[in-house]
Amino acid sequence: MTQIGFIEFWEFLWRERTSLWRFLKWTAEMDRYAHTKPKSS
Repeated sequence: MTQIGFIEFWEFLWRERTSLWRFLKWTAEMDRYAHTKPKSS
């Protein structure tokens, strides 16, 4: 397995920034959904 360097890592982040941002927003939404407090009647 080859290791990636700092430059390759940042190039990947920059190239995939839109997808990564969408994924982070989705995980935050799922976290809120999983930790919602039950509604009291």
